[in-house]
Amino acid sequence: MPTTIENEINKEEEVEININYNEYDNLMFIINNVLKMKSVESYERYRTIFVNNEVEIAVDEYPFGIALEIENKSDNNNPEEIVKKWVKNIGLDINKAYRLSWDDKYSSLCKNQNVKRYNHVAFGLPMPKVIE
Repeated sequence: MPTTIENEINKEEEVEININYNEYDNLMFIINNVLKMKSVESYERYRTIFVNNEVEIAVDEYPFGIALEIENKSDNNNPEEIVKKWVKNIGLDINKAYRLSWDDKYSSLCKNQNVKRYNHVAFGLPMPKVIE
């Protein structure tokens, strides 16, 4: 699988599931008490999703900045072209895309701005800022 910096468009395989919000407590019980897993990291965010027959655009507001993701949802055989089309439609410069994870971005911002790094990132905590 190519890395996130080999091509203009990131290609990743995603497996998604939907959890009914009413079952959240049950899920947490299973994770904590049956599987015996511990919470290591978390990110508080506000997500707004826009969708049409070609793409899903997610705008995530994190405590340290805003991320925008354009994901191909069409049956088109050339998903990269669909993403590029929507990058252009929105008026973005694909060369300014951040190529790594937002966990990497947060860690880098903390280091560069000398801000304490939290494992559980939340609004209200001292945070670095994405500065353009």
